[in-house]
Amino acid sequence: MKRSKIGLFTVVSLLLMVLILVFAGGSKETKKEAEKTVPVTKEKKVEPVKVEKLKKEIRTRGPQGQIPVWYTEIQLTEEDKAKIASKHYKVAYDQATPNKFNDTIGRAIEYRCKELGMEYVGKTMNNLDPAKQVENIENLLALHPDIIVALSVDPVTSREIFKKAADQGVVLVFASNKPSDFEWNKDYKGGLIIFDFYDFGTMLADALNKALNGKGKIGYLYHEANFFITNQRDQGFKEAVEAYPGLEIVAEVPWSGVPDDAETAVSAMIMQHPEINGIYIPWSQGAMPAVTALRTAGRTDVKVVTHDIDEDVALEMIKGNTIIALTQCKAWQYGLTAVDLGCYALLGKKIPAEAILIPGLSATRENIEEVWKEVYNEELPDQLKKALQK
Repeated sequence: MKRSKIGLFTVVSLLLMVLILVFAGGSKETKKEAEKTVPVTKEKKVEPVKVEKLKKEIRTRGPQGQIPVWYTEIQLTEEDKAKIASKHYKVAYDQATPNKFNDTIGRAIEYRCKELGMEYVGKTMNNLDPAKQVENIENLLALHPDIIVALSVDPVTSREIFKKAADQGVVLVFASNKPSDFEWNKDYKGGLIIFDFYDFGTMLADALNKALNGKGKIGYLYHEANFFITNQRDQGFKEAVEAYPGLEIVAEVPWSGVPDDAETAVSAMIMQHPEINGIYIPWSQGAMPAVTALRTAGRTDVKVVTHDIDEDVALEMIKGNTIIALTQCKAWQYGLTAVDLGCYALLGKKIPAEAILIPGLSATRENIEEVWKEVYNEELPDQLKKALQK
């Protein structure tokens, strides 16, 4: 199938846009670009996922093909915690975008620092601007942190500033993406936190199979750019669907990542293939336009699944009958593990792999309240609670 042109977008600007959409999760929140550490708030401690749930083949890979291990391999002992507390280490976080997922990671980092007697010296916001990230890391280095947690916005242009940090002895914990040609345990100490991209796709295939009672014709919208996060989520869904004997993908359509393009693509898809009763959308920014297309066509019978949980899509899932499942990484666990991984490097403990994997959860109308708590470590927002009661 011929891929559509991106128009005026360059490859770099497209990937930056994708990072914004994937890591923003559809949030409409806005914040100032940079902020100092806010006072530590009380947070409820969340018990980790049971280890037996994680004993399965890992199909997800890191940005350079790294084979990850589960986050449960990173466990600080009481002796480790005492050593960390005695050193009064400092931690900083360069946040990518202001949204529920990234904000939760920041809260978890701050909480874990307080637990371990560490100082959370600063948080900055780069809004996925490569130049702003360089400026932020420079400012954070002036605070003399021992650990910096950050997503490498531009793997090429960010290399120099992160190399400077590493040369100063700073442990670097990268969130999903790291600089190019940046070799683990040679160019930097620390590691890479990623989430289970591939399995997110398999969870949505399972949810769609159940919603369609094991029999359906599927429209598959996939992200056309070469981007390791979305590509693996798409692949996981497609391969899982192909394993269900009663499901068949009858339309495969590339998507630029521009939300409005999803509405156009879905409209054309259901017109050409009216037999479609299930649709996969790569992430939530495209789901709402897809729902609009289905309603305009009077196709309220079609079920939609997508990735990322935010209030808008969760509300649509609760109130409507079209979006039936969403996935999201355990953001709170992500932040806790980022600090613990950094502590491993500070203590000189052996880290089993460069990439550390955080699991995700699949949410439906029936379990959204439970999933929201485990993902974000907070209660379901009031408007969603009220919608559930109707």
